[in-house]
Amino acid sequence: MDPTGWPLWMIGFLGSFAAGLATGVGALPIFIRRHWQAESTSVMLAVAGGIMLAATMFSLIMPALGIVEERSSSALEPPLVVGGGILLGAIAIYVVHSIVPHEHFAKDSEGHQFLALGRNWLFILAITLHNVPEGLSVGVAFGPGISSGLPVALGIGIQNMPEGLAVAAALSSDGATRLRSFMIALATGLVEPVGGLVGALVIHVSAA
Repeated sequence: MDPTGWPLWMIGFLGSFAAGLATGVGALPIFIRRHWQAESTSVMLAVAGGIMLAATMFSLIMPALGIVEERSSSALEPPLVVGGGILLGAIAIYVVHSIVPHEHFAKDSEGHQFLALGRNWLFILAITLHNVPEGLSVGVAFGPGISSGLPVALGIGIQNMPEGLAVAAALSSDGATRLRSFMIALATGLVEPVGGLVGALVIHVSAA
């Protein structure tokens, strides 16, 4: 229980919801300008990637190393435990990518094409696949308390804004209306609370 009186799992869920909502906030400029150049989309995605990398390193990996160091007297255990966690996460994303049909900005379709989906939906699935783990990381980060979760939620929320605009711009350029482009971008962000709730509940029942 946090000093605010709210259970931490609920705060983790709300934090991931706010971070996901930022995707829709970032997509709002699509109502002002419909068509965006490919270079603009690339810059927006690069900014989002840079923020995500920083949030991953400073708000997830380094705190994880610190937690293991506090509980262990071995200098080798922290990098092994954290490195193992990173490897498991990477394998999980690789497996999901190989199964679920999706399409990235600059790649052809990937995964098993067992569903007859258009390019827009394949693109939406690709964004969704990445947003669920982002929500998971926010939910987990709130496990020790609000002070540890806020930087992760803020970092992911900020990187979701240019990502949301990039999604809306790509859909709009592909023929979707502005409203549809905005709503789809918002929807891709609002899957994050699903991952956030899972992460927060896991931390709620197990400190390990």
